[in-house]
Amino acid sequence: MKKWGLILLLLVSAQVVSAHKFYVSLTQINYNSKTKSIEVTLKLFTDDLELSTTNFSKKTVKIINAEDSDVEIANYIKDKFSISINNKVQVLNYLGKEMENDVSWCYLEIKNVTDIQSIKINNRIFTEQFPDQKNLIHLNVNGVEESAVLTKNTTTFLIEL
Repeated sequence: MKKWGLILLLLVSAQVVSAHKFYVSLTQINYNSKTKSIEVTLKLFTDDLELSTTNFSKKTVKIINAEDSDVEIANYIKDKFSISINNKVQVLNYLGKEMENDVSWCYLEIKNVTDIQSIKINNRIFTEQFPDQKNLIHLNVNGVEESAVLTKNTTTFLIEL
């Protein structure tokens, strides 16, 4: 009887663990010295992006095979994500997205970047939807590599170069 109880407990525990969803995004930020630009790649779960973009834009956004969703995605990202260089907020150019299984890759760029003394990342993506959201940041600027985990309570990451 103990054996069946243990098996049942393991099965229930496995279901609870598999039913629990984790909330994480990944942002890669690279400085391209050849083009004098900051290249940003966001890896976001598509269902989270659809939900957050729909709530933000107040209209239903379906990302899969929908190019018209780019405007809503760009507006959402620009509201929730920013980069300041030398204490000046930069203009983010949304380049587009790619789909891979349940993940959306979103691409942004900041042009005409020359002298970087400091860079500040503000990332609030999905934190309005998911209190446990973790936004991982990986930064590579002029050979300096840094990483951070941003949350609802800690939304900024500053690097002095």
